[in-house]
Amino acid sequence: MTTRKDIIQQIKEDLSEKVNIAGGYKTDIVEVKIGVVNPDKFTMRPAIGIWSYEDVVEEQLMDDDLLRTNKFIAYGYIDVTEDYDDYEPLYDFVKDIEQFLYSSDNRHTKNTRILNTKTNYGGVNIPVGYFIIFFDVDYYQTDF
Repeated sequence: MTTRKDIIQQIKEDLSEKVNIAGGYKTDIVEVKIGVVNPDKFTMRPAIGIWSYEDVVEEQLMDDDLLRTNKFIAYGYIDVTEDYDDYEPLYDFVKDIEQFLYSSDNRHTKNTRILNTKTNYGGVNIPVGYFIIFFDVDYYQTDF
């Protein structure tokens, strides 16, 4: 049986192990954390956090079987220059994460949907670019 904990742990492992230049991506992720983490708490960047912020019952199928949607936010940080003049690494990082979510590198790719992506440079104390990707993973819960 797949659980919420399994899904987030597997996504974290897959991001850590597979999103790198050797794997065909443009970004080498150096740190992945679960939960809401400020950029200064990552020791190195490019870094990404995964937060499961909601789990919704979509449909009761039979008896105790439920179709559920686990709602996630992936947020990534990348170092930038003080004058914020080079956006390309941030956009490459975003593209890599979107590619990962829809590739076989993500064990849950068949059940994943990207809903929204936002990018920004600045707005925090350290010179960092960041993005937020909202995505859903559908799964079946067969017991309680």
